[in-house]
Amino acid sequence: MHTYPKDIFEKLEFTKIIHLVQEECQGEDGKKYFENISFQTDKTIINTLIDEVDEWKKGIERAMVIPFSQYHNIEEDLFFLSKEGYVLDVESIQKIHVIISLSNKINLYFQEATIQKAMPNVARIAMGINIDGRLSKEIERVFDEEGNVRPNASDALSKLSKAINNKERE
Repeated sequence: MHTYPKDIFEKLEFTKIIHLVQEECQGEDGKKYFENISFQTDKTIINTLIDEVDEWKKGIERAMVIPFSQYHNIEEDLFFLSKEGYVLDVESIQKIHVIISLSNKINLYFQEATIQKAMPNVARIAMGINIDGRLSKEIERVFDEEGNVRPNASDALSKLSKAINNKERE
């Protein structure tokens, strides 16, 4: 049961703060998260959140740059990926690869002992990201940095690429 007025967000200008936070979010999922945020009343959770924000702030002050970048929602792509026989388009695979790569960079960043010591709560959250690196390697084996299929992505494609190159030289 809430004991605060319904318009508390407006009275405290909490909506302005939420808007400012949303502008800093790198993806739509982060922005949506803050659309439905509410007050926390559990003292233990509040203290943990304060510690996390304090660590983040101190990290910024110490120029500890966490490797974040923009990303896209891949929920629909993952849904289709779970369907047997469905083949994702290149754009979907690229979006998944961006998130896998970003997750791996963040995880690697927080494996450093000095970072863990300076930001233990934030590191605990980041270290909870577990993604099988084999998927990223397989995507990189098939696609180049621009998202084009590599000519050596498979044996058949490699043979075809060589044949095309031979014909072009002739």
